[in-house]
Amino acid sequence: QHHQNFTPTMRLDANLQFVSGASYIKNTTFNLNEALTNNIISNVNFFKSWDESGNSLSLSYSRNQDLESGDISETLPSLTFSIPQSYPFRKAGNLGKQKWYELIGYSYSGQFQNDRVKSHGNLSIHGGILHTISVNASPKIGYINISPSINYQEKWYNKKVEEYDVPSYTGTDSIITKEIHQINFVRTFYTSLSASTKFFGMFQPNALGVAAIRHIVTPSISFNYQPDFSGSKWGYYGAYTNLKCQSVKYDKYQRGIFGGTPAGRQQSLSFSLGNVFEMKTMADPTDTTSKQKKIRLLNLTAGFGYNFAADSLRFSNLSLNYNTQIGNLFSLSGSSSFT
Repeated sequence: QHHQNFTPTMRLDANLQFVSGASYIKNTTFNLNEALTNNIISNVNFFKSWDESGNSLSLSYSRNQDLESGDISETLPSLTFSIPQSYPFRKAGNLGKQKWYELIGYSYSGQFQNDRVKSHGNLSIHGGILHTISVNASPKIGYINISPSINYQEKWYNKKVEEYDVPSYTGTDSIITKEIHQINFVRTFYTSLSASTKFFGMFQPNALGVAAIRHIVTPSISFNYQPDFSGSKWGYYGAYTNLKCQSVKYDKYQRGIFGGTPAGRQQSLSFSLGNVFEMKTMADPTDTTSKQKKIRLLNLTAGFGYNFAADSLRFSNLSLNYNTQIGNLFSLSGSSSFT
């Protein structure tokens, strides 16, 4: 084990264990917990960040050794570099009203990972690079806050799979999966657009110890879209014909270290309505130390969605969430769902 802080922004943490095999522990230890150990796990992580930019870098190694089977799986290495939310068009020191383009921001994360699995004497290696870029903005039109965003992912793989249906002598489908060593790029994206506002009403009875009651309403609506990446024009899916003369799609990158390619079009609209009821009590005029208190009477949120891509039952359930907290005397929370 080794733990070291080189600087306030750079550190190293290591916990390494290596054992020749299960027989060594069982033949030498008198500790029951050690004798029952089935896995030996090691981890090393190096972390570095930069205060001025907020960028960070992480380099790690992990190893899992199964003492019973002798199988070893390790990540050698995993490297991640991140850029936090940044606004490239924003002028430094601008404290006034910002232009619309100054509200455009982006974040980036890049990861390289290489996995090695040794099982029953066979070594399998899968590596890849993942780029994730998110671009968003937060302009305001009158009293409405608009939040458009687009999220883009690009995966670099050195392998893909091809599947074949080879009829067996029993007359059933026999699927053969073959790995092809080839550099490939998988590019996917999804977009969203949301809008929200807030308004309130005030009632001031100034009676029975109640100074005012306020009702805050927060409506919001959002739209999400992602195309169907299993379509032939993208080239991420293959197909074969089974014995029933049916075309069967398969993901060429299903074994990729960062996952395969999403299938199915996503196009949905969601709406929510938040309600907050608050009460402000009156100060006791006979007590100079008495102060007004604000009590949240009820927090009620309702929401539902509509899925344009569904073939039926496009409306989602109507969900309600509610809670209240009246000082330290009483609290209640719950949720409901209606078809």
